[in-house]
Order: sequence, then C-alpha cells, then structure tokens
Amino acid sequence: MLECPLLPAQGTFYELGSGWGNIAFPLAKKFPNLSVCGYETSLVPYMFTRLRLAIGSYPNLKIYRADFFTIPLNKSSGIYCYLYPGAMQKLKLKFEQELPADCIVITNTFAVPGWKPDKVIEIHDIYQSKMYVYRKPL
Repeated sequence: MLECPLLPAQGTFYELGSGWGNIAFPLAKKFPNLSVCGYETSLVPYMFTRLRLAIGSYPNLKIYRADFFTIPLNKSSGIYCYLYPGAMQKLKLKFEQELPADCIVITNTFAVPGWKPDKVIEIHDIYQSKMYVYRKPL
C-alpha cells in the first residue's frame, strides 16, 4: 500500500479500525507531512498502539479510541479501512455525505458498494486479496 501513487503526501489521512497500527505507523513514518489519525474501539489493540506511539517517534500520528462512525471525515485527504461488508455499506453513506471531493479511499478486501475503483491492487498473499483505490465521486 505504501507504494500506491494515489496516496496523498500531505493533509489528513484516517485509518478506520486501526487495530495494531500496521498501516498507521508505516504511513506516518513514510509521509512526515501527512497527519495520520488511527481510530480503534477494541481496548487491547488500542492500548498496544498507544504504547507503541509513546516509545516511538511519530509526531504526525495520533491514535484514538473512538467509533469512527461518529467522527467527522470532512477534512480528510485519504481513508484506509479493512472492514467487513456491513461496515462498508454503512461507510459508503458516510463517505458520500462527508468526504471532500477527490478524497482517496483505500479498502482492503471489501469494496465500497456501488463505487467503481480507480485501481485494484492484487496482494500476493495466500488469499489473493485485493485492495481497492478510489477517488470520491464528485
């Protein structure tokens, strides 16, 4: 994902369901001018990422324990999520209402229903997973 040419190099990038920080931390390191915000509701992964944040040097990374369905996304340059189909359906409505035009949305495995991706990246894992890259429709 870090080689995706559509990733914004600056602005605010949200990882929705940031889990153990497997995307947020590398993004923050690779793009120091990008403000990265991870949102996670599960306590154990959240605490792990807070500890990781405390012992590392990531001035452009913030991790929150919050329900991302309740946070405003209107200032986002980019979004990443690896969620289940029901969440993607719910997020589609939120994305269409809140995301600014040209916001980049990257989803792992599960597509945004009804959206046509600009790019599909095959991940060479045992599942032959796909990442879907979109620009928010105007």
